[in-house]
Amino acid sequence: MLLKSSRAKIIMFLVLILFIGTPISYLAQKAIRYKTYIWMPTYFFNSHSNNIDKIQNGHVLFLIADHHEPGTGEQGAARSKHWCEMYKKNIEGIKDDFGNPFQYTWFYPYDHLNSQVLFNLNELVFMGLGEVEFQWHHGNDSNSTFPPKLNAAVAWFNSHGSMLPVGPNPKPQFGFVHGNWALDNSSGNPRQCGVNKELDILRKYGCYADFTFSTLGTVAQPAKINSIYYAKDTDRPKSYNTGEDAKVGSSNSGFMIFEGPICCDWHDRIWESGALETTSPFKPHRVRLWLKYASIVKGRPEWLFVKVYTHGVQSRDVILSKQFRDMLLELKKVCKKNRLSLHFVTAREAFNIVKAAEEGYKSNPEVLRDYLLKKPINRVISISYRIKNAVIDENKLEFELVQPQYSIFLFKIGPVKTIKGFLSRYQFKMRRRGYFLLVEGEGIVEITSKEEVQFENEVISDTINTLGEHVYRVRTK
Repeated sequence: MLLKSSRAKIIMFLVLILFIGTPISYLAQKAIRYKTYIWMPTYFFNSHSNNIDKIQNGHVLFLIADHHEPGTGEQGAARSKHWCEMYKKNIEGIKDDFGNPFQYTWFYPYDHLNSQVLFNLNELVFMGLGEVEFQWHHGNDSNSTFPPKLNAAVAWFNSHGSMLPVGPNPKPQFGFVHGNWALDNSSGNPRQCGVNKELDILRKYGCYADFTFSTLGTVAQPAKINSIYYAKDTDRPKSYNTGEDAKVGSSNSGFMIFEGPICCDWHDRIWESGALETTSPFKPHRVRLWLKYASIVKGRPEWLFVKVYTHGVQSRDVILSKQFRDMLLELKKVCKKNRLSLHFVTAREAFNIVKAAEEGYKSNPEVLRDYLLKKPINRVISISYRIKNAVIDENKLEFELVQPQYSIFLFKIGPVKTIKGFLSRYQFKMRRRGYFLLVEGEGIVEITSKEEVQFENEVISDTINTLGEHVYRVRTK
């Protein structure tokens, strides 16, 4: 009898070990797979959450970071053209609480070097649907080899009208995503980066913030989560692992890290990381998680910054489908229910609103979209040809074509609306005696203007169209 009793206890003990050990083993495997050991201590012991039911006069600043990778060559250009057409149709009629259409941010990979893709995106940018920023899958670099490559990359984007602001004396400005998820050599594999001082180098060449994170399941993910914060670069990899929170009254000069949410989704028993992908489709309950773990500027808790991310081409079954519309409509519904004003913003606009909050602004953030960094020139000029030496503002508008050719440009700034013909250089200036225009190229060009313009070219004809606009035909110099 004693033997049977002992045997039964042993069996029960083994069953108990199996019962307890299997889940522990499973959780341990998940922790290793998703690298949760990096950030889980912060999540449980030092991470904020927002009680959206109690926020008064709240605002939600919502942005998407698309790692936009349609591919190279003609096939990539065709895929991009189709994506853009489908995207326009999919978001039609959806606006935020201030009448803005959804503002998309395309982080285009420089290593793809497909000009036609940027020209396709420029059409959407000019329509007021978003902005293009900088993604790069780079590796085998160093602190010395990276700067000249980065300088060339920024110049290439600028020649397409991206990442160069409207205004006198423009200097490059860009948000960044590290395509290999290895920012600041954080992966430990030099083939995926190699640059230990990447943060300082990016800032030197015009980077205003990084939008790579969250990166659930990678060693690049910082320990600091659900935050907008400033990292100080060091000679070691992954200098951004922690940093100083953005906060009211402190204008930090470090390198801004702008994170999306990481939290536990108890509903689906998975980790939520703000991903909108084929493998992470939208479900309505996710909206409240995004808002609960939205990043904030310390001291301005009523402004919630929500950044989600996608690979919009690869996950087109999500982004170009009813699923994406449902996500935006659910976001609008939840915000309305909780009396939160919803703003669709680009990465640049979100950065500007953060900087304004740091300086103490507490009015409606809608008026702060261009607070510090002005809009890029491809928002005010439709650009389908590479340009150089561009300076664009209300009183001066000039640029040259990298390759003189027959061109059509549309303008949202200044009196001129359109110009078409064989162009090499365009120059518009506001003087005391009115508007003056110089056009260089070949043959005759046609210019439509809302107001009378004086030319340094020979004017062949000046007629008035049905809209009361001047239609000039001038001979180029």
